[in-house]
Amino acid sequence: MFVKGLLDVVEQHYPVRTRRIRQAEYPWMSPSIKKKIRTRNAAYRRLIFSRGRTYPSIKADFMLRKREVERMIGHGKMEFFQRNASNSRKIWAVLGRLLKKDHQVKTPSQLDANAINLHYVQMGQHGVPHPPAARPEPLSVNPCVFQFSEVKVEEVLEILREITTARKSKGPSGIPPKLLGIVALPIAEPIAHLVNASLRSGVYPDLFKIAHITPISKSTDASKPDDFRPIALINNASKVFEKVVQSRLLEHLQRYSTLSSRQLGFRAGH
Repeated sequence: MFVKGLLDVVEQHYPVRTRRIRQAEYPWMSPSIKKKIRTRNAAYRRLIFSRGRTYPSIKADFMLRKREVERMIGHGKMEFFQRNASNSRKIWAVLGRLLKKDHQVKTPSQLDANAINLHYVQMGQHGVPHPPAARPEPLSVNPCVFQFSEVKVEEVLEILREITTARKSKGPSGIPPKLLGIVALPIAEPIAHLVNASLRSGVYPDLFKIAHITPISKSTDASKPDDFRPIALINNASKVFEKVVQSRLLEHLQRYSTLSSRQLGFRAGH
């Protein structure tokens, strides 16, 4: 009822609109380069219109402008990477766009969707092989006693603001993260009540168990379901549950030094 009511409010006051968004330009595309590209395109149109007739000067003019554009773009790229040599995030964001453009991979739509779905279902049923057990480390204190503490409204507000600032998908519920930030104040208390009721009863809402699975290719020659990695897009409201549980479990494990020194993944500062 909570999610349905929120969706009704969204549809009434924030209806979905479809907009066509142009792809962002590369950072080295300066106004001078854009001007050269326009003159090159004009020369190309003159070349196309002159086909069937002999106009060597038109072709030479187009080739000259084409080489000028290529030279300016190459110089602009070099300056960009030199200027941002210490900003690895910015460089990899650009490289990711270039690699995605240059390496076309097979999409799941070219395969049988039912075959991919059956493959993921079987993976869940059969599970994955367990890694060899590591030698257990002695614990200084018995950490067996654990109980979830109550979630405060202020904590939910902080989590909602974190979700809003992150670049996340809207998930199966259709509620955009930005909207959660706009209505965070009035919905924080109901969400805190849901989280506390779930932790006390041990029952997780069925609606928050739903996820959209997006197959992402592992390689450029993907031809079978095993070549695609499943990425789950969950509801943004369910991320509040996850962050609450994660924070309390991590605090408990760190308090009693329960985590192994060999556990490096998914730990801050390791």
